[in-house]
Amino acid sequence: MGTYFYCYKALTGTDSDNNFEQFIRKLQQENSRFSDEELRDLYLLALNFCIRKVNGGSRTYLAFQFELYRDGISRGYFTTEGTLSRNTYLNAVTTALALQEYDWAIQFTDDYRGQLPAPYRKPLWQFNHARLSFARHDTGRALELLRDMEVRDTMLMTAIKTLQIKIFYETSEMDLLESHLQALQTFIRRRKADMGYHQTNYLNMIRLLRRRMEIPDSDREAVRNWTIQVMETQYVAERDWLLEA
Repeated sequence: MGTYFYCYKALTGTDSDNNFEQFIRKLQQENSRFSDEELRDLYLLALNFCIRKVNGGSRTYLAFQFELYRDGISRGYFTTEGTLSRNTYLNAVTTALALQEYDWAIQFTDDYRGQLPAPYRKPLWQFNHARLSFARHDTGRALELLRDMEVRDTMLMTAIKTLQIKIFYETSEMDLLESHLQALQTFIRRRKADMGYHQTNYLNMIRLLRRRMEIPDSDREAVRNWTIQVMETQYVAERDWLLEA
């Protein structure tokens, strides 16, 4: 089938952008020919392709990524025996927020809460709503939601602490900001066995943000040099946010 041909070409060929568009077009045209299991695998392959492109700096693929999540979720391709993975629940909203698709993100967060594994329903619902509140500049509501969260997952706790840091930076709560930067740094070093390469990403974020805090906004040359440093640092969490900070 053409779908598999262009999927293979997109993943392995040199003209990956054109082949990916052909892959998506064929997937839509030949949708009825595949089983749900096959469609799930194809959607996941397409999503992983988009994620790699976006992580490589190509924001063009965000729109593809969002449509794949929206369509695949509505068709049930990402659920297994009625359960939606926590990664899909979080990543779909991350993509929606990047495109300012706030209404969809809220509806999805509320509608699919019940399909999460039971231990994650409340904390992931709270975290998604906290991110939505932050995106809409309701920092008070975001902090309220984050303050009540109880989680054991290392990466989710890292994400919670990072969102608190972003809030304190944007509201100029510098004492709280420094306190939370130190707390996150300590947390990361204590949980390094759980974090893998993410440890480097987040420690670089902390280092770069502290450097930015030392630079007066009026020193345009220093700000420009710092921006270049952020762009050239290979591994850094929250790069887009840092560049907007």
